[in-house]
Amino acid sequence: MKNNSPSFFQQHKKLLLFALFIPLIGIGAYFLLKKERSKDYNQQYSKYIEAFTSGTVSKKSNIRVHLANQVKTMSDVGVADERDLFSFSPSVKGKTYWIDAQTVEFRPEESLKPGETYEATFNLNKVTETDEGLETFEFDFRVITPGIHLTQNGLVSQNNTSMDYMKLIGEVTTSDQEDTKLIEKVLKVEFPQSLKVKWQHDPAKNASTFTVDSIKKTSRETPLKLVWSGDPIGAEGDKSKGEETVAVPAAGVFKVLDIRAVQDLEDFALVQFSEPINVGQDLNGLLSLSGLSDLRFTIDASQIKIYSPIT
Repeated sequence: MKNNSPSFFQQHKKLLLFALFIPLIGIGAYFLLKKERSKDYNQQYSKYIEAFTSGTVSKKSNIRVHLANQVKTMSDVGVADERDLFSFSPSVKGKTYWIDAQTVEFRPEESLKPGETYEATFNLNKVTETDEGLETFEFDFRVITPGIHLTQNGLVSQNNTSMDYMKLIGEVTTSDQEDTKLIEKVLKVEFPQSLKVKWQHDPAKNASTFTVDSIKKTSRETPLKLVWSGDPIGAEGDKSKGEETVAVPAAGVFKVLDIRAVQDLEDFALVQFSEPINVGQDLNGLLSLSGLSDLRFTIDASQIKIYSPIT
C-alpha cells in the first residue's frame, strides 16, 4: 500500500530552510563586514600606523609594522623586545626587533608555510596610547605558493673550435626563494652518455642557470631529454612539471638547429648551427632579415646574432 503521509522533510521543510538560512545570513554578514572594514579600517589607524606587511610575501619574509610617529617605548635596536607585540594564526615562533623608533619587525624562527594565509595581530597599545577600541591592529598576508619555470637556450658548440662536443644552457626560475640544493634536484637529463649538470644560482632573482656540457656527437642524431619536476621544492600541479627533447646532431653534419627572435637591450635574430662558424666568415648575402640591408652580425661559436640597421 502506498504511504501518502508527509515525510519528515515535508513536515519540517519551513523549519529546515529557516535553520539553513540563519547560518547563510551569518556567512554573508561576515564577508560584508570584512569588506566594509577594509574600506575604513586602515583609515581608523592612520594616525598610528603608516605601513605594514600585506599582500603576498616570501616564506623568508619578516613581518613589519611602520608607525606613523616615533615611540619612546621601543627596545634597543638589535635587542629582542620581550613584550608580546605580535600574534599570528596559524601561530608563528620568532622574536621581535626594532629597526628604528618607528619600525618594528617580527622575525620568524623558521620559514613561513608556502601558500598559507596568516592573520596577524599587533598590540598597538603596548607601544603607544590609543583611542578606545584601537588597542590592537589586525592585518593579514599570504605566502607565495611554490612554482617553477624552465627555459633552455638551445644547443651550441662547446667552444669556437669544437666539432664533436656541444653544450646546452638554460634557466630555472622559482616563484619564491628556495634552497639551492633542492633546486638542483628539480632537473634530470636523459641521454645515452652520462652527463653532469652544472649550476649557478642567483637567489636575489630566484633564478638558477644550468649548463649541460661535453655532449658528445655520435654517428647518428640522438635525442637529449630534459625532465623537470617541482616536487623537491613542494611545487605542485601540471605547470610545475614537464619535459623537453632536443636533438643532438650527428657528427660531421652541418645544419641549422634553431632560428628565433631574442628581445634584449638590442633585439636580434639568433641562428644556431650544428658546428662552429669561422669568425672570419663573410655573412653578407648568406643570411637576411625580411629584405633588410646593412645587417650587422656577431659570431659566437656555432651561433650567429643578426641585428637590423639602427633607425
